[in-house]
Amino acid sequence: MLTTDYCEICKRPEQQSGTAGDRRVRINCERCGEFEWEPPPFFREGPQPRDGWVKVSAFVREQNAVGIIPFLEAELVLQIEGRQLPRLRDRAQRALAAIVHEVGYDLYSMFSIADILRIHAVSYSAEQKDLALLLEILESDGLIHAEGAMPTTVRMTPAGLIQAEELSQPGGEHLQGFVAMSFDPSMNDAYTRGFDPGITTAGYRPFRIDGKEFINGISDEILVEIRRSRFLVADYTLMNNGVYFEAGVAIGLGIPLISTCRADYLDKLHFDIKHINTLKWETPEQLARDLAKRIAGVIGEGPLVALRQTG
Repeated sequence: MLTTDYCEICKRPEQQSGTAGDRRVRINCERCGEFEWEPPPFFREGPQPRDGWVKVSAFVREQNAVGIIPFLEAELVLQIEGRQLPRLRDRAQRALAAIVHEVGYDLYSMFSIADILRIHAVSYSAEQKDLALLLEILESDGLIHAEGAMPTTVRMTPAGLIQAEELSQPGGEHLQGFVAMSFDPSMNDAYTRGFDPGITTAGYRPFRIDGKEFINGISDEILVEIRRSRFLVADYTLMNNGVYFEAGVAIGLGIPLISTCRADYLDKLHFDIKHINTLKWETPEQLARDLAKRIAGVIGEGPLVALRQTG
């Protein structure tokens, strides 16, 4: 049985390890989350670029949040390493949302978050000092109170809790691209390497409903999130009935709809939508490129493109 006692991303020892095939290893890392990889190692020998592994760690956490355990092959890792590092304020807000996720809505208690490694991962913090800088930004904005020489003991403020609640509703009407698609595991690669980077490249934040924690009925939450979205991407691969429903909601609300379908399912489209200009894709990489182009052409580049250029 092929196992390993370290995380291939952050190199932390004593991780939960198992097999996911003849050669594929599944790691559940306290910092990076759960992912699969297959030797040889996808990182080069010797010291790694500091931001590279941090981006991969954050990527795995983002994928885990929507129920995906990504398979990190070398080509995908290179693609992730090539992405821009989020701006400091965006990283600080990610840290804020993660803190509240971990400690809850508590105004009166001080919490030490130095050892909560998930917060480090989602905020792109390689070291304790990186997280401390983000906490100083949050404190200067009045969102937390921080203590210590390298402040990683925090207490929430009312403004911080309100901000965290807003951040728990991913995206916002100017940033969010709702992805309606089949959640069959065979489509995980399409989301990880297609829809996610395509929407991100166009300057928006991808959102799948299975990545949201909620207590109401799922149909209610779908309606809420579609209303919050700048556009909806409906992928008809595997002919999921829910996708037709969500696309219809978007049309009824006047929210721009971008239709996609894998080539081998294109001839199975329902008669009522065959006239729609549907983006045909064959590989996730092609989907990412063409989807980004379609969004930019139909919707326009999103605010995050400008933020990346000025940040």
